[in-house]
Amino acid sequence: MTQLFMNRSFRAFILEMPVNPTDDSQKLLYFMKVLFARMQNSYMKAVEPKDFVEAITDYEGEQIDIAVQMDVDEFFNLIFDRLEGQMPSMELKSSFRSHYGGQLVQQVKSNECPHISERNEPFSAIQCDIKGKSTLQESLKAYVEGEIMDGDNKYSCTTCDRHVDAVKRTCLKDIPDHLIFHLKRFEFDLQTMHRSKINDCFEFPTSIDMRPYTMEYLGGCENNSEKSLPDMFELVGVLVHSGTAESGHYYSYIRNRLSPSGSPEWFEFNDSEVSSFDPSTIPAACYGGSDGITRDAMGQTYALSKPYSAYMLFYERSSLLLSSEPNLGTVAVQPKLSVPRDLELEIHRENEYFIRKYCMFDNNHIEFVRKLLDQQQRLIKHMPHPDHVYEKKALLLGLDTLEQIATRFKDSTEGEALFNVLNAYLIQCPQCCLEFFDWLCEKEDAITNLLVCNPYAKARGNFMRLVMFALNQVRRKRPELYGPTSESDADGHDIEYEDTVLYKLCSSLMRSWNGLQWSIKTWNDYFSLLASISALGDLEKVVMLDLGFLRKTMELLLMDHLQAPRKLEYLFDNFAKIWTKRRPPLGNLGAVIGGLMSLCDPNMRPCRDDESRTFFLRRIPKFPLTSTEYDFFTFSPKNHLVMLTRLLESQATTESMGILIAHIVKSDAAPVEGPLLEQIKATLISGVPVDPAQDAEPFLMCLLYFIQATKSPNYVKEILRRVADEVPTIGTDGGPEHLLFFEELSNLRNPNLKQNLIRWRMIEFVGLWAPPLLTYCDGTVRDKTERLLDEILFNILQDGCDRPRARKGAEDLMNGCFAFIESRFPRTRQQCDEKTFENVLRVLDKCGEYQDDEEAFRARGDGLRLLIEKIILEEEDADLASDEWGGSDIGSDTHEMEVQLDEYNST
Repeated sequence: MTQLFMNRSFRAFILEMPVNPTDDSQKLLYFMKVLFARMQNSYMKAVEPKDFVEAITDYEGEQIDIAVQMDVDEFFNLIFDRLEGQMPSMELKSSFRSHYGGQLVQQVKSNECPHISERNEPFSAIQCDIKGKSTLQESLKAYVEGEIMDGDNKYSCTTCDRHVDAVKRTCLKDIPDHLIFHLKRFEFDLQTMHRSKINDCFEFPTSIDMRPYTMEYLGGCENNSEKSLPDMFELVGVLVHSGTAESGHYYSYIRNRLSPSGSPEWFEFNDSEVSSFDPSTIPAACYGGSDGITRDAMGQTYALSKPYSAYMLFYERSSLLLSSEPNLGTVAVQPKLSVPRDLELEIHRENEYFIRKYCMFDNNHIEFVRKLLDQQQRLIKHMPHPDHVYEKKALLLGLDTLEQIATRFKDSTEGEALFNVLNAYLIQCPQCCLEFFDWLCEKEDAITNLLVCNPYAKARGNFMRLVMFALNQVRRKRPELYGPTSESDADGHDIEYEDTVLYKLCSSLMRSWNGLQWSIKTWNDYFSLLASISALGDLEKVVMLDLGFLRKTMELLLMDHLQAPRKLEYLFDNFAKIWTKRRPPLGNLGAVIGGLMSLCDPNMRPCRDDESRTFFLRRIPKFPLTSTEYDFFTFSPKNHLVMLTRLLESQATTESMGILIAHIVKSDAAPVEGPLLEQIKATLISGVPVDPAQDAEPFLMCLLYFIQATKSPNYVKEILRRVADEVPTIGTDGGPEHLLFFEELSNLRNPNLKQNLIRWRMIEFVGLWAPPLLTYCDGTVRDKTERLLDEILFNILQDGCDRPRARKGAEDLMNGCFAFIESRFPRTRQQCDEKTFENVLRVLDKCGEYQDDEEAFRARGDGLRLLIEKIILEEEDADLASDEWGGSDIGSDTHEMEVQLDEYNST
């Protein structure tokens, strides 16, 4: 858009275009006119193109998705197609096309007869191949040279009625005054099935003669001494792409057509920043290619490609460029083009507002307001006003300044000082706290501006502290105004439920919910504030439940799985797209769900969605979920609870989800085993087999909460078996996390189960989970696993308690160690040394003390030691073989070891 705007003749054409602002069929054309007028006449550093963007539709008539990056060449063609379709007359359409549109000829010229086949095609940009080309001239030469059609690919001449050798080429017929070259830097790789970017160096001149690429020139006048004069074009703009084929950033270098000096004047347009640009640096900034030489970890040198390079080139006919430059003398300001009077007045009003706003945002203004509040606070100490009038006026002035000005800066010392003064007002006066909540809840968009859409973390944090401090002040000192209580209906308080501070604050927070779709980075703070309010007590939770916060948070988690209601489709889509672009932070959101559900029991029959859950209407210890909340919580298209899975995968909600799971499982309304508990168990177990294995930690920790609360011994057995089955697959990741699971498990006490049942289940499956941890790559894990086995197994054997079951566990452990080492290490070639097997050999020795057939155990142990020695020798052999001075005796030692192993195996 800046490239088009800086073309003065095109800008004048758009600004002079007769457009009806109320005609929807000319919406894009009108807002482009408004955009150009603002870009020219506005005092603002940058203008917001929101109206213009919302008027753009794709070829199916659907509004474009601003969240999806579109190739600039594709966007250029779309815009020009949409604009041309909205021109009010054929004459204007023709004039519009003439700015950037020309005609090329697809030509097939026979080499055996005089016949030529031609087909005219319009173009708005010339597509230039850069792969295998080094300059723009070379690419254009290949563009018009075309391809030879001979052999099996001969051309069928319809005039001669025979196949002939021919040349198929493209040449230019009509060249517009403003010429655009699209450099084809992106290609699709059929092998990888991905787009890639060509970063090769591609040079282009500051001026170029286009005559050699025209049909007239190529038609045979190359050797004509009276051939036409050159058709010169000068470079006036370069659109640069920085990044990869999948992501990146566009910016422009543009020549000022009306440079007051003799030499060309260039500018860089980069989002809201416009700065001077030295055109002599165009080769370094735009050609692409190598950005120097670097070395990799192996010391090999390689060229580092520049991620930035020209993508579109803008040229203008030299004769037009010279004729459009008036004699400006020393005047440095570009003369503005005429703008329609009504639009000019509108922009003038916007400029006046901008100047006022600019002055208001000056730091001196914030300091002035702060000093007023300081002075008023000192006066209050000596002469307090009985009606609280002046305090209220000062507080509201400070709050308005905070919201509209002070929180719009990333780091403002004046804003921080203003916040401290406001905090002092709330500390000294409970009435000021009430005035603060009245202002916050009655002022439209206050919470949205201060929290939900505020980009600055420090400002959001200050606001949250104000809210929580004021809320606690009212809660302690004015409880009758704070919120509904269990005695409210009995005592007949005058204040209505909807007028309480707690209800009004939570209602305002709910009204600002939709702003979350525009700024993911504020989610943590927004849900942190909700979690803090919920953590104050059951009263706060009930009010939040009554206002639908639990339903909204659940809905947000499942947004991409749900079908949007028709009237909320646009908003719904924005939330759903959040999950496709990147996962938002869910830690505090999980805390909100966990806190609110602590008052609910999903095991109870769901209630109606419109049924109130306030204390003075209900006198039950736990509430059921509403029908919608229950549907969201149990949503499981693949028999796994999506909401629970999504929260645990974020790895920031483990504790809150664990407490919630325990609350559900041990509920008085929960059966010993049931459909909901089965779903929760299956969901947690499904999160254990992941890669890398360390990501299973949240699911493992929540399984501990489940085991500690369950009433079913069958669930304990199934969970331990499924987790034990997964431990041998963890490889070199997840050892500490899986060991922690078994360590915590050994200390769990579940009053619903028989004493020591959990430990006996650990022993039952010890042959599955212990061997991988005893031979894990981390020595700390191996040592802790050995100590854990001493605690849960070998100490029992020494004490003689439950000796048969413990002896069976020792036998299973011994067999598991033999089987794991024999199958795992030779097959996977896992890196190891002698220390890798120290713990497992000691454990095997302990197991051997409790075996009935000592001779068989000793023989098998000797065979295992030989196998371990062979594994270590092979590892050393592999290390030495990769070294240039490696010896040659290792192979014979390994062979001898294999012979001995065969002898042991045969016995």
